[in-house]
Amino acid sequence: MQSLYDFGVLYRLRISKWSFRTNNTQNEFGEDVTQDFILKHAISSWGKKLLLPKSRSDLFINNEQQARNVVRKYGYPFEVADAYFIPWDNVENVEAELKVLQEKFYKLVDELIKDFPTLKEDWVLSHHEVPMNSYPSESELTSRFKFKWHAYKIQGGDKAIPTDINEALSEKEAYNLVRENVQNEMSGAVNEFVNDYIGNFRDEVSKFCQYVVDHKGALHGKSLNAIIDKIDKFRNMNIFGDDEVASKLVGLKDQLKEAKGLNLKDDTSASVAAAIAKSCKVLNDEVTDTVKKAEVTSKINRRIILD
Repeated sequence: MQSLYDFGVLYRLRISKWSFRTNNTQNEFGEDVTQDFILKHAISSWGKKLLLPKSRSDLFINNEQQARNVVRKYGYPFEVADAYFIPWDNVENVEAELKVLQEKFYKLVDELIKDFPTLKEDWVLSHHEVPMNSYPSESELTSRFKFKWHAYKIQGGDKAIPTDINEALSEKEAYNLVRENVQNEMSGAVNEFVNDYIGNFRDEVSKFCQYVVDHKGALHGKSLNAIIDKIDKFRNMNIFGDDEVASKLVGLKDQLKEAKGLNLKDDTSASVAAAIAKSCKVLNDEVTDTVKKAEVTSKINRRIILD
């Protein structure tokens, strides 16, 4: 039996920032805004106003989006834990890229703090409806920004045990029930995750195989290289040992590498193009076979346990 931790680790990003906004109030909309007006127009809130130029908040939004793209690029969502599962082979890349973005994030914070007094005064002068007391102090502002992440293994429940002997007997039964429920929930989540992971892996392989079949193997150089890169990516993501697919991917990559430099759209290379298309057809049949997919996922789920 193997733990899911043998294959990779969960990453959870924790990025927070000042909103750069404050709430509007009913008084700002004048005396005509009565309760009847509110009901008639189904108003549920008064919205928000910007406290600084949107271009400054966009810098932080873009930085966070880049960080989330990193874990998406190298991992796969594990929704029950609000995290991304990162295979061990990709962990170094994730760490390196997140550290670069973290450094940029805090540099943006330093620049904002330095410019804050001037930005604030200029904004209030040009937007008289913005009260100066809407802004946090510089120390409060600094505390609103955080960029960190946690990597952790999947476990089946809380490892802590009651330590008060007087409460232990009464709590033990309830504790065991909660632990069993959490264990069952996490076990189900792991099984669902493995099924989705393998299913998506096979779907992506099917997409490029179908593309090659549709073009009868007559690929130009860029498409050929792109598919070789995809095969390398899929092989790296094949962490659970989908062996039949992995073996066929190796064979297909060898064929594609041998075809480099050939004009696969030319009649003289027609037999090579046809052979590539045939290999992709066989591989596509393999990855889209629902019975074989079920057999693979069942075998892997029996092998993986919560640690």
